[in-house]
Amino acid sequence: MQILKARSCPRCGFFLGYSTTRSFNNRRTAVLGSCLHCDYRLPVRAVLRSSHPSATQSEQKVLHLTLLANSSTMVPRQPRLGGKASLPPARRCARELRAVGQALEQLHLKNFSLRRDGRSYLIWDHDGVLTPAGAGLSFTHRRAGKTPMYRFDSDDIVRIERDGISQRSQYFHPVDGRKLSHLLRTLGAHVERSGRRLMGIHWRETSVGVIVESRGRCRVEPIRTDILYDLWVRMYLRRAR
Repeated sequence: MQILKARSCPRCGFFLGYSTTRSFNNRRTAVLGSCLHCDYRLPVRAVLRSSHPSATQSEQKVLHLTLLANSSTMVPRQPRLGGKASLPPARRCARELRAVGQALEQLHLKNFSLRRDGRSYLIWDHDGVLTPAGAGLSFTHRRAGKTPMYRFDSDDIVRIERDGISQRSQYFHPVDGRKLSHLLRTLGAHVERSGRRLMGIHWRETSVGVIVESRGRCRVEPIRTDILYDLWVRMYLRRAR
């Protein structure tokens, strides 16, 4: 997965990644992109640009942005992502992701998409795993895989954190850095240290697409799970000193 620009998907509400490539004369810019969750594809094929000095002002205005697509299927303009008022402080990210990971471990999810919605976390399940009885997780009805199956609110996060602390104090378990909760916590800490905001995660068993926001711009960055494990080992050794 390459680094892509990101924006909200108009179909499912997750993120779509897209890239642009220019021709040698900078007159044609191809736009390619699809949703990381539902595979919705941008209907835009190209953008034409022109700054020819002989063209009239009206001609330049028309040539500057010509979308070669069916206007009835155009993606509606989305508000800029990453509003500071709607996102929790960065220092909460790693801690909350650990709690979310603990809940997802109960579901045995290996492939999923996650999006932050204020103090809540929305989860799309790619494996079709049924919720275990007694897991106590909130969920929404799935509609053709386009709506999130699970939603963790701030109260859920607090409850999961409290239960996790209670279990760790009563029982000794060997620390396994490859567990989802530890990897998600490491990912959150990694984004925090870089000074960016975590917007979403596209999780696969061997690779992860991280949607981050910096200076009002969102993009999708790839990171392998083995790299995350190496980062966890370094963090664990620093804490053990």
